[in-house]
Amino acid sequence: AMHLASHGFAVALPDHPGSDRARLQAFYRGFEAENFEPGEYIDRPLDVSFILDELSRLNSESFSGRLNPEQAGVFGYSFGGTTALALAGAKIDLAHLQTSCDTRSSLFNISLLYQCRALELPEGAVKNAELKDDRVQAIYVFVPFSRSLYGPEGMANVEGPVLWEATD
Repeated sequence: AMHLASHGFAVALPDHPGSDRARLQAFYRGFEAENFEPGEYIDRPLDVSFILDELSRLNSESFSGRLNPEQAGVFGYSFGGTTALALAGAKIDLAHLQTSCDTRSSLFNISLLYQCRALELPEGAVKNAELKDDRVQAIYVFVPFSRSLYGPEGMANVEGPVLWEATD
């Protein structure tokens, strides 16, 4: 973020209270049963859209019109990558996710375990969630957890350039 800002790019770094560092520390200390709430699958993309709305609102008075919130890029690591994919159009595929979560491998795969948390969401909330934001023009995702969450059908909705980085 600092490197991009040093080259004149506007950078916003959202803090998602339901899944931020403070929540993770509380989880590690035993004050939270889980490290994030399932609603974060919906709330996080909405947080980013809210930030873009606010930047659009403040652009003329606070930034002399220098921002272009209509052409945003989103970088996301892990859950942030999952969020970026949702903003680019990925849709949660509950049927695909249920099939993946019915396997015993979720006991050994932390990524799948996190994705299975989305099954705790009310089905209507998932079906009615409009998380794609057309202002997001490109995404860079680094090891997102998404394979089972979105599945092939949900990923087919992703639009725009995607740089996807993974590790072996």
